[in-house]
Amino acid sequence: MTDPAERSKWTAGRVVVMVFASVGGLIGLVLLVGGIAVIAIYAFGRDDDGYFTTDRRQLESATYAITTEDIDLGLDEVVSFTTVANARSRRVMERLGMTHDPADDFDHPLLAEDDPIRPHVLYRLRRDELRTVGSGR
Repeated sequence: MTDPAERSKWTAGRVVVMVFASVGGLIGLVLLVGGIAVIAIYAFGRDDDGYFTTDRRQLESATYAITTEDIDLGLDEVVSFTTVANARSRRVMERLGMTHDPADDFDHPLLAEDDPIRPHVLYRLRRDELRTVGSGR
């Protein structure tokens, strides 16, 4: 039989196995953390329609849609509405210069009475205010 002291020595094979196991464990940890980060970005970095977006992109798109001269529908005002809890959309509407009058708020008619997103807010932007949109207000 071999001596127990001989079995506990670090041989080249054991060192190689420990190095590969340590490197493999670190790679696994990095992949796990990276995967969690990707899932978080995927889940929290999307808008209601599932697109990756930022408030700046929403503001640029909305500004173009409102102020473009390519299409003139002859509207006296532009209105927009969202649920009370949708702070991102409300912030974009406010940055566009749209105004909110609490008297215009309403409960969405297609949602159930007890639905938490039933209360909606309405924002307006009159035609004479359109020229100030996108001017840094």
